[in-house]
Amino acid sequence: MPKISAVEHVEEAAERTQDLIGASNWNAAIQHCCEVCPPKSKEAHIRALAGGVFGSVLQAVPSDQIADVIAALDTPQKTLVMKYTYKAMGSSEECAKLLKWHGALMADSGRGIICRALADRKI
Repeated sequence: MPKISAVEHVEEAAERTQDLIGASNWNAAIQHCCEVCPPKSKEAHIRALAGGVFGSVLQAVPSDQIADVIAALDTPQKTLVMKYTYKAMGSSEECAKLLKWHGALMADSGRGIICRALADRKI
């Protein structure tokens, strides 16, 4: 079986994520992103592609279901979601939904989630 490139890895993750979003399976979409993003790449464009995949899920989840999705995550996953929330805020023109994610993550996990998200610069 041939080894796939980092770009192909992110493209496959994007396809799977879009399928889950299309099925309104928000929890599975976030879980999938937590498993496959970030790719183990030092290349900025690969990390940007992964950030776009994660950001699309964050934007797709209905506002009234954000807290339920967060409740289903463990602490490392919540920290990863916060990291990608910040990354998406830096590259998105529409931050209202991302601010809802930020508020819901803070309400669930306290201020410590901000420290954990900012302390790890791997995204």
